Amino acid sequence: MEASVDAGAPGRLARLCTAGIRFPRLVVVGWLVAAAAVTLGLPSLPSVVERSSAAFLPEDAPTLTALHDMDEAFGSGRTESFAYIVFRNENGLSAADTLAYRDLVRTLGANQERVSEVQHFVGNKDARRHLVSKDGQAAYLVAGLTSGIGSPDSEQDIHWLRERVADLSLPRGSSAYVTGDPAMITDLTTEVNEASVRITVVSGLLLVIILLIIYRRVTTVLVSLVSIGVALACARGVLAWAGMQGMSLSTYTDAFVTAIVLGAGTDYCVFLISRFREAYGRGVDALPAVEEAATRVGPALVASAGTVILAAICLGFTKLAIFSTTGPPMAICVAVTVAVSLTFTPALMVWFGPRIGPARTPAPTSAWSRVGRLVARRPVRVLVAGTAVLVVLAAFLPTMVISYDQRNSQPPDTPSNKGLAVLEDHFPRNETLPDYLLLESTHDMRNSKDLAVLNEVSRAVAKVDGVSSVRSITQPAGEPLEPASIARQLKRLATGLGRASDGLEEGQPDLERLSSGSAQLADAISRVGRRRRPRPRRRRPTCERNQRSRQRSRPRYRGHA
Repeated sequence: MEASVDAGAPGRLARLCTAGIRFPRLVVVGWLVAAAAVTLGLPSLPSVVERSSAAFLPEDAPTLTALHDMDEAFGSGRTESFAYIVFRNENGLSAADTLAYRDLVRTLGANQERVSEVQHFVGNKDARRHLVSKDGQAAYLVAGLTSGIGSPDSEQDIHWLRERVADLSLPRGSSAYVTGDPAMITDLTTEVNEASVRITVVSGLLLVIILLIIYRRVTTVLVSLVSIGVALACARGVLAWAGMQGMSLSTYTDAFVTAIVLGAGTDYCVFLISRFREAYGRGVDALPAVEEAATRVGPALVASAGTVILAAICLGFTKLAIFSTTGPPMAICVAVTVAVSLTFTPALMVWFGPRIGPARTPAPTSAWSRVGRLVARRPVRVLVAGTAVLVVLAAFLPTMVISYDQRNSQPPDTPSNKGLAVLEDHFPRNETLPDYLLLESTHDMRNSKDLAVLNEVSRAVAKVDGVSSVRSITQPAGEPLEPASIARQLKRLATGLGRASDGLEEGQPDLERLSSGSAQLADAISRVGRRRRPRPRRRRPTCERNQRSRQRSRPRYRGHA
C-alpha cells in the first residue's frame, strides 16, 4: 500500500514525519532489516561493553593519585586496587584452614599479571597478630590487583579470585569470601544487570496491561510494542558499533538502554496514537488522521527528544566515568527512538489505523472532564495549589542523609557483603578498610622536628568526628604518646630510622660482594664435586670392629710410684 498525501506542515521535519505515511512498506521493511542486521551482524552489546568500558574514576582523581604515590613509595608500583579474601571457621581456624590459606597465597603470588602483591601472615608473626582475629575464628589476606575499580579487567580479576577460592580444599564449617571495593562494584554491577532483566519483564507486562486498559484494543498494544522492540534492537546495535569504534561505554549501559528506550518509546507512541484517535473520532479518514497526528505531534516529540539529547551529551564532559560513559549512549538511544517513532510507527498506523479505532468522547460528568473545566475556570488557584503540594514535598529534602556505605546499595547476601559482615564481626570496625592520609615532603622527614609535626597531624585527625583511631609512624598501635615522652621518643625514632637507612646504604656493596662470592663458591663446589667422586669406604669385619671398639672403651690407668 503506497499513499500520496500533502504534508500539512512545510519543511524537512514535515517530510520526515510523513515519510512513513508516503512509503509505509519501504519504511517498515527498512527498519526491520536494519534491526536484524545490527543484531545479527554485530557483537552483542554486553560483549562490547566488556572490552570498551572504563574505570569509574579518572586517573587524576585525588584518591587514585594518592594510591599510586603510596604504591610507588611502599608497594610494587603496579597496584590499582585491593581485594580482601576472608576465611572464617566458627569452631576456630584449624590446620586445614591454615593450609588452604597458604595454598591461596602461593596461587596468588604465582600470577603476577593479575596480582601485584599479597599481604599475608605466612612466616610473619607480627602480621599474624593483625590478620587473624583475636577469637581465632577469622583471618584475611590482601591482594593488590593491577586493574582499576569498575573496569572490565577488574570484574574478570574478581571472578578469577573467586574461582581460585572455590578450588580450595576448605574443611567442613569453613567458608571464604572475596570482598573489598572492586568486589563490591562487581557485585553491584551484577545485581544491576540482573535487576534490569526483571525490571524489563515487569515493565513490559505493566505496559501491556495499562495499554489494554486505556485503549482496549490488541492492535493498539501491538503497534506500540513492535515500535519499541525495533527501537531497542536498533539502539543496542548502534551502541555496539559505536563501542567498537572507540566510544567508552559503562558497565550499566545495557541496563540504561532498556529503561530509556522502553520509557521514551512508550511516551512517543502514546502521543501519536492518542492524536490519531482524536482526529479519527472527529470523522477524519484514517490516512489524513495519521498525517495530522505525525505532523502535529512530530515537532513536539523532536523538541522533547532534543532537550534530553543535549542534556545527555553534557554528561559526556564530566570526569566521573559512570556519567561520561552514560550520557552519549543515552543521547544515541533517544535519537534512535524518536526516529523510529516518527517513521516506523506512522507507517504501522497507516496499515492498522481502522483497527486502532477512534477515541471515545469523554462524558461531561467524568473525572477528567471536571478537572479540565476546573483548570479552565480557576487557572491561578490550580497553579497555586499544585505549587503548594510541590513545596511541601520539597520541604523534606533537607532531611535527606547521603550515605557512602556501599553495602546498602545491594542485597546483604552478595559475596562481598558476606565478607564484610565477617570482617565486622571478628575485627575492629574499619580495621580492614581504613582511610589513608598521605603526607609528602621535599626533604627527608626522619628528624625530630618533622616527626613532631606528624604527631600533631595524627592528634588532629583523631579529633575529627567519626574517626575512632589513628595509626601513624608516631603512634603505630593507634594510641597517642604521653606528652612527657613525645620528644624523647621522636628523637630516638628519628635516630633509629636514620641509622637503619644509612646502614642499609653502607652495607649494600658488601651485600652485593657477599652475594657474588657465594655464587662463585657454590659454582666451585659443584665443579669439584663433578671432578672428584668419594671412594667407597672399606668395611672391616664385624669381629674386628667389635674388638677395636672394646679396646677403645677400656679405661686406662696410670701407675703409681
